[in-house]
Amino acid sequence: MGVTKVDRFVGRVDELERLHEALKRTGERRIVVLHGLGGMGKTQLSIEYTKRHRNDYSATLWLHARDETSLKQSFQQAARRIVREHPTVAYVQDAIANQDLDETAEAVKRWLDETRNDKWLIVYDNYDDVRFDGRSGTDQSAESALKQSGTIASNTSQAEVAASKAYDIRPYFPETDHGAIIITTRSSRVKLGQLIRLGKLGDIEDSLAILKSTSNRTHLSQDPDAYTLARRLDGLPLALSTAGAYLNQVSTTFAEYLQLYDESWLRLHKESPQLLDYDQALYSTWGVSFNYIVHSAAKQSCIYAPSTLGLLRQRGPMV
Repeated sequence: MGVTKVDRFVGRVDELERLHEALKRTGERRIVVLHGLGGMGKTQLSIEYTKRHRNDYSATLWLHARDETSLKQSFQQAARRIVREHPTVAYVQDAIANQDLDETAEAVKRWLDETRNDKWLIVYDNYDDVRFDGRSGTDQSAESALKQSGTIASNTSQAEVAASKAYDIRPYFPETDHGAIIITTRSSRVKLGQLIRLGKLGDIEDSLAILKSTSNRTHLSQDPDAYTLARRLDGLPLALSTAGAYLNQVSTTFAEYLQLYDESWLRLHKESPQLLDYDQALYSTWGVSFNYIVHSAAKQSCIYAPSTLGLLRQRGPMV
């Protein structure tokens, strides 16, 4: 219910299998936490799992968990779908009619708690700002490392923003001991179930597959520059997808893209030498795309040229 369709999915075979093994048991509630940096494919992996195993569950709820307001609104959307598909559930209808987000969330949880409704799956997506036992915000160890590198300002403004959004997700779980739950998060503090960490892609062939899928180009295995680009982007799914989207929209060779990427990387390194390698690769690919959009718009005397909007809308492969 409410799951976004995925056009392409590349790699992550082992992680998909581990996710399936952890969730396939019945008779008890199962919780899996997908943890990794932004852009590693946590959401996309969850989407692919729900697609492949949709027949294993009687209902799938996709809840946006980046903050409490978004989560409550997702419960409201789920409630509307429940009523459409199960119009006899009066207490959910009443909660919707009362226009009370808290009441609606409780009504959805009550429906999930019903004994006969024991084969559901909930995805709590992007639960990054965590509050447990009075502690909130980003991971302290990660934040400290970022401060030392200069990535986070000394005034800790980013940490303060995160802390203001932080909340405890556990009250939003159904109380029953059945069903399956997936949580995607960037925080290592979410230790509510079996942990599956998503890191960089380890196989160069998976990186090439992403470039091939998003660029719609063939014979990459015969192009040494494609291999070079895949290695330079270091198994980062979002960076690979961004590069592929550019190559899909622009008639340029992999060698020419590499030159543009190097120029973007050098500019960024001069302006922000404190950036981590992970951010450097991502921002460099975005820089290539952004420069193309700006130059195309200037030539056509408009804010965004229609042909360049595809670079922003392009979906990467779901890894």
